[in-house]
Amino acid sequence: MMSISPSLLPVSSLLGEEVWATGEAASSAAVQAQWSGFEETENGWTAGMQLQFDGLPALQSLGSGTIVTLAGANTWFNTGEPILPVASQNVLLPQGTRLVDVRVVGLGEGRVLGTGTPLLAAPNPVLLDGS
Repeated sequence: MMSISPSLLPVSSLLGEEVWATGEAASSAAVQAQWSGFEETENGWTAGMQLQFDGLPALQSLGSGTIVTLAGANTWFNTGEPILPVASQNVLLPQGTRLVDVRVVGLGEGRVLGTGTPLLAAPNPVLLDGS
């Protein structure tokens, strides 16, 4: 999950900031974020962010099904869909920036955690007042 917010500064004022130039990593528990900084191309500006997860996803039996967990990640609940780990990263874009493309690229090969294992679907929310 990614949250994009405009900055109050134009792109030119952010280009000189050390954090953009150095690509320092920000960490949140077991999730590391690496920012590439802005780069001008013939089609406009581009930037990249790489997320790296420490550890591997795991299967956890819960009631009549199984959920996927990942250390340091939150859990995504969407009624009727599988309960899955999710990590979020906020991205601050310069004022006037228009987001035209987001690409998610997986590095490495996928890993099969199990087969024939039913994933537990998120239940309908229940009001606490009982109505």
